[in-house]
Amino acid sequence: MKLTALKTITDEELVSLFSATGSQRYFEVIYQRYNRRVYQKCLQITKDEYLAQDYAHDVFMHLFQKINYFEGRSSFSTWLYALTRNFVLTRLRTHDGARRISLDGLESIADEYGEGGVDPKLFLLPKALSVLSNEESQLLVMRYYEGLEFSEISQQLAISISAIKMRLNRSRAKLKKQILTWSESEAYA
Repeated sequence: MKLTALKTITDEELVSLFSATGSQRYFEVIYQRYNRRVYQKCLQITKDEYLAQDYAHDVFMHLFQKINYFEGRSSFSTWLYALTRNFVLTRLRTHDGARRISLDGLESIADEYGEGGVDPKLFLLPKALSVLSNEESQLLVMRYYEGLEFSEISQQLAISISAIKMRLNRSRAKLKKQILTWSESEAYA
């Protein structure tokens, strides 16, 4: 198949052709289509240009190995973005030790003072997030940082909307409890 013809076929067809033949040129077209968007997703999570470049490269290496796991239950782009997000969050958590995730979108969890005032407990948020499970922090990041709708989260994680709402509620409560515990212990220090 000619390169110009490859540009007109769907992502799902490219994945199928790559899986069937192992031909590098099919993967190259996928790479060309998504390289910039994967980098942007990595940058959105890490807020670090160089780290995002490294992770984007690593995501494609990971994709090369895992592409056969794409089952077509969602669009390829949705699956790739979920793979990217999960890969980056795991790497941040396991390889970098400290979280580098920007938590700007999670301010509403700890900010009870309305506009202009920021609760000092907000500064405990990164530390509190580190005690949550991977799933709990992932849900909070997806909903409050990435701004995803419940339906989008449901599609990406393959769980029901009611389960997402229940887990988010539980995660917020756990996060708030942890922040309050630490802020009270610091008040007595």
